[in-house]
Amino acid sequence: MDFITGLPRSRGNTVILTIVDRFSKLVHAVPLQKLPSAKQLAEIVARHVFRLHGLPENITSDRGPQFVAAFWREFCKLLGIT
Repeated sequence: MDFITGLPRSRGNTVILTIVDRFSKLVHAVPLQKLPSAKQLAEIVARHVFRLHGLPENITSDRGPQFVAAFWREFCKLLGIT
């Protein structure tokens, strides 16, 4: 997972969230108006990826600030994990 930022505005969007399945090489590219909060990111990933493919065994990111503690906290809340 990573973000492509600094793009010219297109249909109101300036950011693309990219999610790549390292096994199948399937790419999900989700256009966004701006960088999401941790809660929004957890909801986006659940809606655009996990809803279609189920939960993955591993998730890899560049450990950017969007992908550390706050994201995982919100992600676990979304899944009902305490």
